[in-house]
This record gives sequence, structure tokens and C-alpha cells, in this order.
Amino acid sequence: AGVFHVKAYIVDDSLILSGANLSEEYFEDRQDRYMLFENGAGGLVDFYSNLIDTLCEHGHKYRDGLKNRETNKSSQEVLLDSLSNLMDGSDNSEVLQDESSDIVSYAVPTFQAPRGFFQSALPFFSDVEVTRNLLLTALELDPASTVRLSSAYLNPTPNFMYVLSKFGTTPSCSSGTFGAAHLMTAGGTSHGFAPKKKKIAGHGNGRDFIPSVFDELSREAAQHIIPNGGKVLLYERRGWTFHSKGLWLNFGSENQDVVNNKRAYIMDPQNVTAHILGSGNYGSRSEFLDVESNLILVMPDRNTKNSTPLKNSLANEWNDMCDFTEEWDCEQKQEVKLRHVPLRKALPFIRTFF
Repeated sequence: AGVFHVKAYIVDDSLILSGANLSEEYFEDRQDRYMLFENGAGGLVDFYSNLIDTLCEHGHKYRDGLKNRETNKSSQEVLLDSLSNLMDGSDNSEVLQDESSDIVSYAVPTFQAPRGFFQSALPFFSDVEVTRNLLLTALELDPASTVRLSSAYLNPTPNFMYVLSKFGTTPSCSSGTFGAAHLMTAGGTSHGFAPKKKKIAGHGNGRDFIPSVFDELSREAAQHIIPNGGKVLLYERRGWTFHSKGLWLNFGSENQDVVNNKRAYIMDPQNVTAHILGSGNYGSRSEFLDVESNLILVMPDRNTKNSTPLKNSLANEWNDMCDFTEEWDCEQKQEVKLRHVPLRKALPFIRTFF
């Protein structure tokens, strides 16, 4: 079963988008991401306010401690119509023609529903489709573009892995250099399901095997992207868990010093062309089981001066996380095996749940 995974917090005309929940550890020792939008953010706050209201209106309601489980086909149709109207961006088409000097970035909200939740397909592009199209378009416009992706639970679907593996395969027409795909995820020390305390033998919590599953999934991802110049970075910070998610898309060729830097730092923030933040982990569970919403920020190709502070902030955020990472070593990880052999064999059939 999936979960409601959207993380959006609104107070007056301010909005915080995040991948974080409001439990105690997120305020203490859990690496996550937050972005604050103020003064209505050009209608973005109203959009998320309406999205929350729409989902609440069609959600289960608790009365006297009991949940009303009544659902029917007509209510799902109404919800789908409401979401369709909310996601219709045709009224904002004139924004793309706006040459105002105060535009920092264009904001494109996305929505993802569990597969099969509605009786019919979404009448608008889902988060997965928009993200995939964004990356494919980037490769068409600049074959040497670079994508950096952070996911607490790295488990790309075959379709998404196919797109990521295309980065680094075609050189820039102008410089002859290549881009790459760099993936950051939790290492064994900072994994969200790693045992928090030493346990007496035989008294585990039943989930101690999960980091080993993601170790195997990371190995699979590494096999696809490392041959094309990409890196898999494992976040290892003692006493902290890793829950960060996001995507950094860079246009422009990165010089050889950048290509060779061990942690895949963003050396030139001005090359940050688009960014995604929100609740999705870019994996099977996010695509097939959970309700998600991400936000795509696209930097304007004019008035770039106004985007400079945002680009610098996004680049610094990635680089700060890189400080605590170790690069996946194919030679050292060559013999990675799941501790539970039966589970390893079952992984192709159950990976949707991770």
C-alpha cells in the first residue's frame, strides 16, 4: 500500500516545500531540504493552498475517533476533475512572454497519484512524465548537460534509469566534452532504516535488512551510469540520517577539473538551468504507490542576473551535502550481496515497495 507523501506547509502568504515530515528527528539530525516562498510567490502559494483544500475535501474524515471510509466512483471523478482544473496551466501561458526584469525563475508544480487509484488516466502529465520529458528535452538542447539527483531511497524505475543512462553518451557540439548523471543517496551509516542503537542478537526491529536492499539497488544504478562518466555518492555522516531529495540540471560543458572532481561538486552555479524539489524520491514507490508533488524551477534564459542568488544557493546546497559523501567504488563494491539470499532473488518482484 502507498502513502500520502506530499510535504507542503503554508502560513498566511508563505509556503515551505520540503521532503521532510514534522517528526522530531527532522529538527535534530536528519539531512533534508526546505525552500521558503514568500509574498504569495506569484500565485504559487495559492496553488498549493488549493491543492491541499482539494485533497482534504476528498479525504477520509474522522468523527468521534472513527474514520469515515465511504468512497465511491463519483467522488473519484469529482476529485479528478478538480485536480484537472487545478493543473490546467493554460491561463499562465502569458507568463512565458513576460520580459519583466524581476523574474527569478518559472515554477511548475507537478502531481503524482498511485497507479490505478483513479478509474481513468490522469488528464494531465504526471510528475514522472514531466520529469522524464524535462531530462530528454535537456539532452536534445544540450547533449553535454549534466544531471545531479539526490534520493534518500535510490531505486529508479527501468524507464527513468534509461533516461539517466543517456547522460554522458553524446559530446557537446561546440566543445566536444561530455555531461554525466551523478546520483546521491544514503550510505549504510546514514540510512533512514539503519539500526539506531546496538541491539541484542535476535532482537532487531525486523527492518534491519532494508539498507542492504538499497545497497543492491545502488549497485544496479552504478552499473548503468558509471560507464558514462557518472558517479554514485553515498552520504555517510555519523549520527545523522539522510532524507534529502532533489534534482539539479546543468547546461553548459563542465571542464575536466569538474569531471574529475571526486564528489561531483557544482563548480559553476551559473550553469544551473533547472531544479526540482518536493516529496518524490524518483523511485518505484514514488511512481507507482504514493501521492507526490514536486516543484520544477526553470531559470529564465534572460535577466539571468536575478537568478544568480538562487543558482548560488542551489549549488551550495548540493556541494554542502557532497562534503559528507563517499564515491561508490565499483571494485570495492563488486561483491555486494544481500544478507538474505531469498530476498535477493525476490527483489525484482518486490522492488516497487522500496
